[in-house]
Amino acid sequence: MNDQRKAPRAERGSAFILALIVILLLTVLGMSLSVVTETEMQLGATEKTIERQEYAAETGMWVKVAQLLVANDWKNARLALLEEPDTGTPLPNFKLGYAIESTAAISLAEGCPPLTDCGEDLDSQQFLSFFVLLGATAKRVGFPDAKSSPFDGAGIDRWAFASGIEELGQASVSMGFFVSPLRHDLGSVSALDATQPGANSGFRSNAGP
Repeated sequence: MNDQRKAPRAERGSAFILALIVILLLTVLGMSLSVVTETEMQLGATEKTIERQEYAAETGMWVKVAQLLVANDWKNARLALLEEPDTGTPLPNFKLGYAIESTAAISLAEGCPPLTDCGEDLDSQQFLSFFVLLGATAKRVGFPDAKSSPFDGAGIDRWAFASGIEELGQASVSMGFFVSPLRHDLGSVSALDATQPGANSGFRSNAGP
């Protein structure tokens, strides 16, 4: 005689419902983890892009600083950089780059370098001290056709800032710094031109020899 007793039908139904609830909770937990992971990846990719835009803008700003210190060039400048696509990109014919433009260097104040009398050298070059402001903006741009990429060939500057380029984002940076001494060509400055660094009128609002 078999003494084993079968579980009541109500108990079997409760166990089945409990198993379904556990499966449902595990499914919700898995979906939540998937959504969180995808969101974190998107945030990381966005942050990476923003950092690249800021680095590109800083590059343009420091290029302008170099032009100012080496060539005494106060005018605005343009620069274009090509961003190499990541390996395995789903859009192999789509190129990305940065169109960078720096502002003209602005001299807020000028004077003689410390411990000097603003003297001239043998070539009539005067050395002054300047407090300079400048900034730069980097625009992230895309090109759907690799063959017509504006970053190819000698027309990099002309094409990078042409109209019709798709802009994907931008970043701007600025800074002020003190330069002393900075050579200035006295022969290129008019005493009546208050917009030129080197004219003795105290404060300047523009650049430009």
